Amino acid sequence: NLFYEHKSTLLHCVVKTKKQGALAKSAIIEKLLEGAIDLDQRDGDNNTVLHIATARGMHPVIKSLAEAGAALDIDLDNQGANNAMALHLATELTDVTIVRALLEAGADPALKTLQGQTPLHIAQSQAASGVEAAAEIVALLSPSPTPREAPTGQEGA
Repeated sequence: NLFYEHKSTLLHCVVKTKKQGALAKSAIIEKLLEGAIDLDQRDGDNNTVLHIATARGMHPVIKSLAEAGAALDIDLDNQGANNAMALHLATELTDVTIVRALLEAGADPALKTLQGQTPLHIAQSQAASGVEAAAEIVALLSPSPTPREAPTGQEGA
C-alpha cells in the first residue's frame, strides 16, 4: 500500500474526502477494491476504512468493503475509543441501515468493548433514553428465540 498524509492509504483518502459526491466516491472505491490492497490497513488515527465509512454513514461503501472481504470485527483502538468495532459504532450512531448491513455481512454482535458492552447493550441503553431508531436496532441485535421442541406424543394412540 502506498501511504499518503497521516499514514492514510488512497482508499482512506477517498473515503475521508468531502470533494466527491456519494456516487462518484462509490465508483472510485469500487475501482480501488479491484486492486490488491489491504482493506484492513489503519491510518494514523488507527482507523480502518470500514470505521471511517461507518462513522460517515456511507452505506454503499460499507457493503462494498464487506463484499470485498474487509474484516468486520476489527476494533477501533484509538484514543481510548474503548475497543469498539464497526457494529458498536453504527449502533451508537443509531444507523439502522448500517447495523443491518454489518449483521448481514457477518459482523459478530456478541463482541464486547473494553467496558464489556455489546452492541445490544448500547442499543438498549439508547432505547431506554428515548433515542429514535434504537428500538429497531435492539430488535435486529436481539437473539431470536430458539424454537421449543414439540412434546413427544404417544405413538399409536
